[in-house]
Amino acid sequence: MAISRRQLLRGGSLITGACAFSGGSVNASTPGAVVGVDYYQKLGVTPFINAAGTYTILSASTLPEQVQAAIALAAQKPVHLMELHKAAGEYLARRLRCEGALVTSGAAASIKLATAACITRGNKSAIVNIPTDMEGL
Repeated sequence: MAISRRQLLRGGSLITGACAFSGGSVNASTPGAVVGVDYYQKLGVTPFINAAGTYTILSASTLPEQVQAAIALAAQKPVHLMELHKAAGEYLARRLRCEGALVTSGAAASIKLATAACITRGNKSAIVNIPTDMEGL
């Protein structure tokens, strides 16, 4: 019986390979469980208790378990990022009951894109040319 590469990777060799490439280790108490690498410890960065609130400079915020689970599930299935970006924006626009929405990497990126949108005001050639050609904007 022939076995596909996908079937092979879904088997036990996947865990061993993942550990070898990620630098993780297999937890002996739970068969097949992959333990992540503590990069804070590896890099000598000191974690702290954040009593200040959600600030980007303080690692933003901790992710709720549901969000962590959604990220882990999404990481198992590759998708075309432009399709995901468009679909996420459309979903948010429907939920917010507005014309359009855009997912960005953070507040600074949002401000940058909003400023660019205001400057170009829908001028397609200006959108393509910024920031190299700002003449007339």
